[in-house]
Amino acid sequence: QASQFILARRATFKHAALHKLLDHSRAETRVHALCLLGELGRLCSADIEKGLRDPHPGVRRHAVRLAEEFLADVPEVGAALAKFVEDADPQVRLQLACTLGQWRDPQAGKLLADLALHPQSDRHLVAAVLSSVRMENLSAFMARVANAKAPPAELLPRLGAVIAAQAQPLQVTRFVGMLLPQNQQRPSAAQLSALAAFLDALARRGSTPDQLIGPPVKARFDAVLLGARGVATDERVDEAERQAALQLLGRDPVRKKEDLAALGALLAPQTPAAVQTAALQALGRFNETDAVAPVIAAWKGFTPGVKNQALDVMMSRAAWQAQLLYAIRTKKISAGDVDAPRRQRLVTSNHAQSASLAAEVFAGPPSLDRQKVIDQYRAALQTVGDAKKGHDVFRKHCQACHRLFQEGHPVGPDMTAVLGKPRQYLLIEILDPSRNLDSRYVEYLATTHAGRTFTGLLASETSTSITLRGQEGKEQVLLRNELESLSSSGRSLMPEGMEKDISLEAMTDLLAWATERTLCEAMAVVTSGRAPKRRRVSRSKAASVSALSW
Repeated sequence: QASQFILARRATFKHAALHKLLDHSRAETRVHALCLLGELGRLCSADIEKGLRDPHPGVRRHAVRLAEEFLADVPEVGAALAKFVEDADPQVRLQLACTLGQWRDPQAGKLLADLALHPQSDRHLVAAVLSSVRMENLSAFMARVANAKAPPAELLPRLGAVIAAQAQPLQVTRFVGMLLPQNQQRPSAAQLSALAAFLDALARRGSTPDQLIGPPVKARFDAVLLGARGVATDERVDEAERQAALQLLGRDPVRKKEDLAALGALLAPQTPAAVQTAALQALGRFNETDAVAPVIAAWKGFTPGVKNQALDVMMSRAAWQAQLLYAIRTKKISAGDVDAPRRQRLVTSNHAQSASLAAEVFAGPPSLDRQKVIDQYRAALQTVGDAKKGHDVFRKHCQACHRLFQEGHPVGPDMTAVLGKPRQYLLIEILDPSRNLDSRYVEYLATTHAGRTFTGLLASETSTSITLRGQEGKEQVLLRNELESLSSSGRSLMPEGMEKDISLEAMTDLLAWATERTLCEAMAVVTSGRAPKRRRVSRSKAASVSALSW
């Protein structure tokens, strides 16, 4: 209130009193005085230097923030900021990363690099540092990072995105040269991953390495691309390094055919699941129509987790969806391997050929008359089911998108919120999920300029990107400038047609598990598969428990 009073009477207030308060014994008073002087335009460099020497981190943090307006005219202030790279308080270092973006001196680049390379650096500090990297300080920043022995894992990929956005050949050449060893040593997994992320960022801008990388570094770059296939297919190489190398396959247009063959060979059941998944992700970057042929050929050897990854790849392009559906029709892939959410996406596809073929291979689309389906399942409300079997139904059909205690994935509503709800309510929510649609769980469809499609809940968005969350909590971050379209389906992400997967008997068991058990009993079923014995509680004791809960 005192601050508001002073600001309201700024024309008549005597500022000398505020300067004296900078020496007050209470840190809160010193912060208020410093910030008020800044708001009133009465700060001087001596005030800033006094705030920077303050023993309290809160005062130092605001002094660093207010120092921005003095950086251009008072060199001593910029020099004084250098010592705060080693400040013990993380918020002071975070504020310093933001403030240095306003300093046009190349010295700022060195300090920003020191902040990013600090032993206690984290992703928040790295993000703040990179937001302050500009053309004026980029050279000094990169020089410092290049000499570091072990930059933070998240720094190099993010720095690559900054450099790709500027698309300056000199800086691109320096960055790629920094990532690649000058001798004959093999790049590390972190260097390979950073290089792949950089190439992705260039592709989003419509640029290619050939346009931007200078001749001396280009030869080393080509050698790494050529060697990536050998690293990815070498069983003696560390698994993490193989996964990183797989991110580079398919990048060289001259060797795409050989890369495609190598990726197909890695889909064999003898290959570790993590490497198989990385190979599938690499195949997803191809735009050739026949790129998913090796996926279909290897299908029967996939484990359930790898099958889900393979389905996501095949459903990411319209041409591949058709190939998936033809494979189902010719019995190369079982229709039962495609779960209800993915079936719904195929049946309701914007591509008429895919939608028609999906309706055929899945024995017709889900009934449009949801009420008729609900009426057919009302018998489940009249029968006592087996709660333990109902838990198995949840594990098989529900946990990909719903979580209960420590089981499942938090994509749709948490199941603890519906325990004890009437069975009729749950039956309707399962069989007609779009009837009482919550806007938080609306399905979105995103199409990129590269021709790929992604679906999921709109988990978050910023001014430059959106994040879609799909089954098993998998998230896909898409930049707005790579979107061709983004639209809401108007339906719940939970698919219609669960009656194709859950029989009347299984529905009875599922409803029994979700409604006939108390919260404690449900926990016991999850943890041990056995329900605890019921205990009678006296009315007086129940009342006391109820009172304590308030």
